[in-house]
Amino acid sequence: MEIQTPNVYTELCNLHIGGDIFVSGQENENGDVKIHLRFFQRYQSGGKIYPTKKGVIFSTSDWLIFEGYLDAIDQTFNNRAELKEDQKWYIGNDIFVTVGTKYPTVDIRRFWRPNGPDDQYVPTKCGVSLNLLKWDNLKNAVQMLRDFVPQLDNLDDTEVTPLQFESPSHQHLSDLQCDCGEIGQ
Repeated sequence: MEIQTPNVYTELCNLHIGGDIFVSGQENENGDVKIHLRFFQRYQSGGKIYPTKKGVIFSTSDWLIFEGYLDAIDQTFNNRAELKEDQKWYIGNDIFVTVGTKYPTVDIRRFWRPNGPDDQYVPTKCGVSLNLLKWDNLKNAVQMLRDFVPQLDNLDDTEVTPLQFESPSHQHLSDLQCDCGEIGQ
């Protein structure tokens, strides 16, 4: 039996976007980069902060998809008073962004299908809800993140699927017409 050792990650940046929420870039020893949007907890002894399990982890290609939807999400969020129903965008790897009618937040969350690929997506506890200030701070952090994570600029077109490069209106959840079970797998 082979013993698996945990990956060793190098923190490329850790940007505070408000409250206990940070966006950070991390690279493992294989050169794989992940973008974390998560809650941190401050411990009394020494005041050092540590990441919690609450949050979302983006692959670099999923993060680029998210960046591509920032304007559409922002416009919807700013006009949320006119919404008749929640608006959702599928980012990839079971991550959705939701602008709802009930609360003035942008919710970035992992979803799952409890009864398999034919079931409806339901939200998990893994995610963050951003109020206006935190949403604005995240939008501002996007460019700063690129300064610290040059791998985001080094991706070529083959690393992001054509579906993901389509316009935001085609990626909008209400427009998805796929029943192939590939989304989120």
